[in-house]
Amino acid sequence: MIIHPQTRLWSASKAMKPLEEKDQEIPEAKWGVLVYFASDNDLYKFQSRNLRDLEKVGSSPEMHIVAQMDHGPEKGATLRYYITKSENPSSIQSPVIANLGMDVDAADPKVLKEFVAFSMRNYPAEHYLLVLNGPGAGFLGGLPDQGSGKKMSLPQMREALEEAQEETGRKLDIIGFDSSLMAQAEVAYELKSAGDILLGSEECEWGPGWQYDHIFGAKTLAEVQAILGKKQDIGPEELARKIVSEQEEHQDYIPTFSASRLSEMGELREASDNLARAILEVQSPEEKDVIRRTVANVQHYGGNIAPFKDYRDLGHLAKLISRTAGISPAVKDAAHHVEATLRNTVIATQATNDGYDDSTGLSVYLPYTKGNQDHGYADTQWAKDTLWDEALESLARISPPVRATPPPASPLKGGREIGASPASGLRDGASPASGLRDGWGLPRFGAKRWSLPRFGARRWGLPRFGAKRRGLPHLGRERDWGLPFPSRT
Repeated sequence: MIIHPQTRLWSASKAMKPLEEKDQEIPEAKWGVLVYFASDNDLYKFQSRNLRDLEKVGSSPEMHIVAQMDHGPEKGATLRYYITKSENPSSIQSPVIANLGMDVDAADPKVLKEFVAFSMRNYPAEHYLLVLNGPGAGFLGGLPDQGSGKKMSLPQMREALEEAQEETGRKLDIIGFDSSLMAQAEVAYELKSAGDILLGSEECEWGPGWQYDHIFGAKTLAEVQAILGKKQDIGPEELARKIVSEQEEHQDYIPTFSASRLSEMGELREASDNLARAILEVQSPEEKDVIRRTVANVQHYGGNIAPFKDYRDLGHLAKLISRTAGISPAVKDAAHHVEATLRNTVIATQATNDGYDDSTGLSVYLPYTKGNQDHGYADTQWAKDTLWDEALESLARISPPVRATPPPASPLKGGREIGASPASGLRDGASPASGLRDGWGLPRFGAKRWSLPRFGARRWGLPRFGAKRRGLPHLGRERDWGLPFPSRT
């Protein structure tokens, strides 16, 4: 790649020609860290902080850090940066390497593909980590753009990354989601051809998301850069483990976090398919009722709004089935196989013990009541390649309906999430007057009506400082995203 060493500025033309004649080659680094900010939404102020946090670390001869941020129609163009070290926390100091103009849709898979391909072509490295930073929704996709009103589906993400791989001949070593709810079997299975390792959270994230200056700073990238500076190599799995370990110190923002081998997703799909088949072959209504009651007690995520409330931990499901009386040996054996396969799939996982003790690294869509098997789930590759959705339907047909005994309540946490909305098909990470994001299922009528006890938020795990202190945007454009328009009192 040819680029001017001082300005590092490229034009936004299709040819992306350098603006200056004095150019130099960029040497190959050990690692390339690529951060894609879908920031034309309510997370913009947090993502700007994320970018400045990256500047506390900066690139080095051993590690290129490249970022793309959509500054939105009111703030400016979509810019690409080569991240350099800066001690100025008040503004972005890194040089702009490309100005893509004002009308860029971060939810467009072509934009993602072009960023990844551009970074790989122009900043060569032995290994690549891509971080997708923006609202997420598990199998529904994520990375919404408020300007276009669109989000990027999982198939679109996969296609974008596969096209970048085809164009450059390089495959991503790690795909990381700084998003809610993306450590999910359906997500990992969809992206198995696009990378080697998936990083993400089963649960929702607080607005600030990853603490980049810590995750990629003193304890992680600084260590990595020190290792690389000694001419020693660090592989993708070792880096993934370090990032998961560092997240454990910041559970206020991310209560669950894990790294999974995408190369094992074929085996996990087969094991899960066998479990679904075994459930379908159950003839006894009593046994199906036991299975359904067991599902109701599996560790769940996503608050109280569908479909997120039915994102449940796959490992915990297998564990409970294999240890519950009244379930046949065939189903238990299949569950044991899921447990064993999952242990080989998840490289590292951590979760706060404050309501997430049973998290094992990957969730799966697991509704157990009729009417919840929707949201386009049948179109996911996981559903197409397994009997999972058929097994869910068979459990939902049980009559009379089961009254679920939920797992121990976990603290309500705001999240980087989007979800189903009748008006638009999207739910942005906007918050009602309570200071929590609407995606947590607190309707606008107030907590009292919805069975939140009166002794106050503090007792029930709600941050006492309010949304602003905890990094949750308390404003938002609900109207644009089909959300109920709550009062601001």
